[in-house]
Amino acid sequence: MKFTTFAFPTMIDRINGKTRLSTDEKSVNECLGILLRTRPGELMGEPGYGCNLINRIYQYNGVILADLCKEDIMEAASIWEKRCTINKDDIQIIRKDRYVYIYILYTNLITGTIEELEVNLDYTTDTTYY
Repeated sequence: MKFTTFAFPTMIDRINGKTRLSTDEKSVNECLGILLRTRPGELMGEPGYGCNLINRIYQYNGVILADLCKEDIMEAASIWEKRCTINKDDIQIIRKDRYVYIYILYTNLITGTIEELEVNLDYTTDTTYY
């Protein structure tokens, strides 16, 4: 089964004005990135959608909070992104200077392949980078 979603962050092709789409691995990767960068309550019409990750990075300073971040990631993905599975051991969180780098290996259930996602968050200004 082939899944298609809107491309993110650039949904409109500036050259021809058409909507850009993503399929398969790219679609899952982009949807996971959006999910992890969205706070619960930010999406109108679906207030439960999102992950507490951005709220937690302000507190991030040790193993316990890193484990809570990992649990938040796994819980959000299990609820909102059914096309993949994530194991706790496959999430790496690194804080360096003003950024939090999150590296995730996940299993794409559509293709059966192992994919990776990198999420970079600026915890001092709450700006996300794709």
